[in-house]
Amino acid sequence: MHLYKVKSMMGKRQYIVSIPEEQYLELSSIAKSLGKTPEEIVTELVGYYIKTRTPPTHPPGYAYSDYGE
Repeated sequence: MHLYKVKSMMGKRQYIVSIPEEQYLELSSIAKSLGKTPEEIVTELVGYYIKTRTPPTHPPGYAYSDYGE
């Protein structure tokens, strides 16, 4: 199985995500139809995952974080 490495920027950090060939080809066709690159799609998907799957870092009742974010 061949893995494609996709570089993705999130904030000031760069991540490299390995994607199996079949999923990469599908991702590429979706990105092309949206006028984006596969890297942009990966960044959006990772951002969406982080926003929906990780707990908030601020205490309940506060609209922002005091923990250096």
